[in-house]
Amino acid sequence: MTASRVDDVADELYALPAGDFIAARDGRAAEVRADGDRETAAAIKKLRKPSSSAWLANMLVRHRQDEIAELADLGDALREAQTNLSGDELRSLTRQRRQLIDRLLPAARALATELGQPVSESVLQELEGTLQAALVDPSAAEAVSGGRLATAVQVETTFGFGSAPMPAPASIDTKRRERAAAKKRAEEDANDTDRVARARRKLDEATGAADAAERTADERLAAAEDADERLAQASARVEELNAELREAREVRNRADTEARRARDRSTAATRAADDARKQQRAAKEALDDLAE
Repeated sequence: MTASRVDDVADELYALPAGDFIAARDGRAAEVRADGDRETAAAIKKLRKPSSSAWLANMLVRHRQDEIAELADLGDALREAQTNLSGDELRSLTRQRRQLIDRLLPAARALATELGQPVSESVLQELEGTLQAALVDPSAAEAVSGGRLATAVQVETTFGFGSAPMPAPASIDTKRRERAAAKKRAEEDANDTDRVARARRKLDEATGAADAAERTADERLAAAEDADERLAQASARVEELNAELREAREVRNRADTEARRARDRSTAATRAADDARKQQRAAKEALDDLAE
C-alpha cells in the first residue's frame, strides 16, 4: 500500500462538498483497484464521509488559513500560560480566545453559505466544540489543522485554563487583591466550564446522532452495492443463457433442415427402388415369354 497515495486521495476527498464524498471516494478506490493495488483501494474505501461540522472545519482550514493558524498559536500560548501559572497573561489570552471563536463562527457560517452548503445552529455548536478542543489539546489542534476531519473533535478534559495559585507577597493588601482576582478568575473559569460542558453535551448528542445516521447510510450503501453486484451477475447469467438458447435454436434449425433433406433423399431412394423393381418384373416377364 502506498501511504502517500492514500494521503493525496484523502486531501482531495476532504476538500469536496460533503455530498460528493462517497461517490468520489468509491470512484477513486475503483481506479486504484483497477491498477492492481487492492490494499490501497481498501484503505481509500475506509475513508469516512465527514459530518457537517467536520466538513465545515475542513473548509475553514482551506479557506481561512490565517484564522486557523491564529487558533493554533493561541492554543499554544494558552497552554504555556497555564503551565507557567501566568494569571495576567492567561486572562488576556482567554479574552483573545473568546474573540477569536466569536469571529470564526460567523465566518464559518458565511463560508458554508458561500460554498452552497448552509448549516444549522447545531452544526455551528459542534464546530465550536471542535475549535475549543483544538485550543485545549495539541493532538486535537493537529487533527483540525490537517483538514481531514470525519467527525467533530472531542477531548476528555474540560476547558480548564484555570486559576493557578500565585506567589504570596508580604503585603496584606496584595493578598486581598490576589484573593479577589483569584475569585474572579474562578468565576470566569466556572462560566467557561459550564458553557463548554453544555456545548459538549450537545456535541455528544449530535455526534451520536450523526454517527448513527452515518452508520445507517454506510449500511444502506453497502446493501445497494451488494444488490448492484448481484444484478450485474444475474444480467451476465441472462446473457449467457440467451447465448446458449440462440446456439441451441441454431442447432435445432440445422438438424431440422438436415432431417428434411434426409427425408427427401429417402423418398427419392424409395421411388428409385420401386422403379427398379418394376423394371425387374418387366424383364422377368419378357424372359418368361421367350422361354415359352
